[in-house]
Amino acid sequence: MLSQSAQFDREDMPPQNWEDGVVRCCDFSGIHFDGRGPEGVLVDTTFDGCSWYWSLFNAATLVGVDFKHCEFSGVTFSGCRFIECTFESCRFTLDAIGKPCSFTRNRWYACNFVGTAIPEGIDWTAPA
Repeated sequence: MLSQSAQFDREDMPPQNWEDGVVRCCDFSGIHFDGRGPEGVLVDTTFDGCSWYWSLFNAATLVGVDFKHCEFSGVTFSGCRFIECTFESCRFTLDAIGKPCSFTRNRWYACNFVGTAIPEGIDWTAPA
């Protein structure tokens, strides 16, 4: 499924199964995601004021994605590629049973953490 040049919020939610498809040039605002996370391709997309709880970002490819004022609680990031992504004023927190976010086998290229503490487990160095 392709989602392109669309705006999504709590009243206008993304289409079902958007997580498996290609999302290009979209804006997500104020949405709470519980469970599944992106497993497809996201390009030049912005998430502003969104939150994820117990979500799995599984083998997703994210290019030019901006996360602004987002919260990730107990989220698992596994096998993802983050390319030129920005995490601005984001928080990585524990879930309800005290489990932190986890990061395994991800690749980070030219990403920025602005006003965001880099969580433990991210093998990341600042872009030159």
